Amino acid sequence: MKILILGGGIGGLVASNLLSKRLGKKHEVTVVDRKTKYESTPSFPWLMMRWREPQQITRNLSHQLRGDIWSYGIFRQCIRV
Repeated sequence: MKILILGGGIGGLVASNLLSKRLGKKHEVTVVDRKTKYESTPSFPWLMMRWREPQQITRNLSHQLRGDIWSYGIFRQCIRV
């Protein structure tokens, strides 16, 4: 079975990691987002107060996913993570 998750925000990350863990390697999970970076939205207030810098709340989307999930940024080519 192939599963496509649109959006690599908090919900997309939780859903993709949970599905991958529960369904195992016989199912293919793919996350598509318009960006290749994940921004931790709960940290935005800290950013606004200058308690954090942008690089402190931003991570590569592929690093936030389990190893058996495909990640695809709209403007980049497909990568296996």
